[in-house]
Amino acid sequence: MLSFLVAHQTKEIGVRMAIGARPWDIAFEIQKRVGIWTGVGVTLGLAGSFTLARTVRGLLFEVSPSDPVSLLAAAGILVVTAAFAAWIPSYRAARIDPVVALRSE
Repeated sequence: MLSFLVAHQTKEIGVRMAIGARPWDIAFEIQKRVGIWTGVGVTLGLAGSFTLARTVRGLLFEVSPSDPVSLLAAAGILVVTAAFAAWIPSYRAARIDPVVALRSE
């Protein structure tokens, strides 16, 4: 999904690079967006897990629904996975040639 969004923003990224944005700035902007999306998702997921804890209590074996180690481990794995998944599209966006991006379309 992120690759699709970056591909649609090629012209915008090319304009930014043409007026002086460094590749690091472009990559950081994409990583920042992914961080915000991931943060919102983790927050909503944790809130949902606390809300639905009573419902899943009978399905869990030797783990409480509000076990902080399990919740933090799941959130940590999600954050690390999202960061690695965003690395390739942000790397590609940082390597866009402004001239080619502006000539396309």
